[in-house]
Amino acid sequence: GALSGGNYWAQKAPVLIIVATKLTFDARLSDGRDYALLGCGLAVENLLLQAVADGLYAHPMAGFDPLVVKESFDIPEDYIVINLIAVGYPGSLEGLSEKHVVAEGIERSRKDDGEVICFNSWSFA
Repeated sequence: GALSGGNYWAQKAPVLIIVATKLTFDARLSDGRDYALLGCGLAVENLLLQAVADGLYAHPMAGFDPLVVKESFDIPEDYIVINLIAVGYPGSLEGLSEKHVVAEGIERSRKDDGEVICFNSWSFA
């Protein structure tokens, strides 16, 4: 399959969304930057927020083989597959590896602002 080994659990999701774009699909800026990736990111974020508002879990994944996805769904060659999103209601921990069961019970932590935000100049090493 297209999913990496660590994303085995996503096979049980009732919905798997493919996020793909054609880089030159009316989204290339005059300086050559591809705006399509930002547009997809904004769309994904809104999808994630709405899923949570509706009581669903939505989990974006980068652990997959984009060529297998493209071949399996006949996605044209000039499109890129950016990520997959598993969507569904929270399920049982049964069938998860011990690593994933432990991860589900761990409180999430975030980096301090200074580790991800720069002010006035680039300050990351």
